[in-house]
Amino acid sequence: MSDSVDKYGVGKAAEVAADFLHSILTQPIQELNGLVADKIKFWRFKNQVDILLKAKKYLESKGINANKIPLKSVSNLLEYASLEEDEDMQDKWAALLANAVRETKDYDLTHIFSQILNQLSAQEVAVLDHMFSRCFFKSDRDRPFIEKGEITRLSFTTYYVTLLIFDNLLRLRLIEEEPPKIKFEKDELTYDMDLTATSLTPSTKVRLSEFGVEFVKQCRFR
Repeated sequence: MSDSVDKYGVGKAAEVAADFLHSILTQPIQELNGLVADKIKFWRFKNQVDILLKAKKYLESKGINANKIPLKSVSNLLEYASLEEDEDMQDKWAALLANAVRETKDYDLTHIFSQILNQLSAQEVAVLDHMFSRCFFKSDRDRPFIEKGEITRLSFTTYYVTLLIFDNLLRLRLIEEEPPKIKFEKDELTYDMDLTATSLTPSTKVRLSEFGVEFVKQCRFR
């Protein structure tokens, strides 16, 4: 038994824990003691209902008949989505669900994309959306490299946090860095290229990976 329970008793310990939970959550919780769990369950259930209705409304507006998808895909998607507080992110979850049932796929990535979306913040999704908006002007395979500085200047968040965002998106294989450039040094006397004296210049550009493009598409109403 914990020290807090020994000192205060179970009832007091539960109240102290509930007060702390209330202080750290952005979603207000008024009920204490045994009702906290019920409040959280209801809030998660409400989020699930909202996401299901958004997906249903979109499909109906497009005249799309929903296909059947595995229970595993739906249950995991709704489980993750139920904790989402940001409304724009809830739209991403609803779009992912709607796109999962709108067409039959040879390879269903819904389960994988649910896990990835669950690991992204609203700022990271905004970065992906911006990069996606820069694609496909020349062809359906066009994925240009974009300067990291350009994305940083869009003020999705601070410079330091933006660097962390790049690292996370790279970890998830949603973006890829431009390969480093090889620089050949010139001989100062003859001005001939010295192929033995080379250096690598790290790239400052990133682009969506093909996997990242498909992820963004599946998380958008289209």
